Amino acid sequence: MLLVQQLHDFLVRTGQTREDFALQMGVNPSLLSRLIPCDGGPPIREPRLTTMKRVVAASGGAIRVEDFCRAGAFLPLKDGERGPRVIGKCRKPSRKAQRGERRQNRERRA
Repeated sequence: MLLVQQLHDFLVRTGQTREDFALQMGVNPSLLSRLIPCDGGPPIREPRLTTMKRVVAASGGAIRVEDFCRAGAFLPLKDGERGPRVIGKCRKPSRKAQRGERRQNRERRA
């Protein structure tokens, strides 16, 4: 089941709107729309692990962190750690992320 369908099913069961759910999570409704687009596409914004945990907590476990991975989101390894930023729907790392990867590769070789 798609992440957007899981959220929709949860909202129907609980009688909430997307705005109510976002406020329950403690975020702006626009952030929720960027994390879980209504059209079922991949996340427009890469979620942080702490934000994904908020979604899980607010949904009572109906939505899991792994569901974001299936939706195309990058799963960081630790709290606050972020993956490469993604530009639009082309899924290419930004130039800043590419520079960081090159720097890490140089450090590993040294």
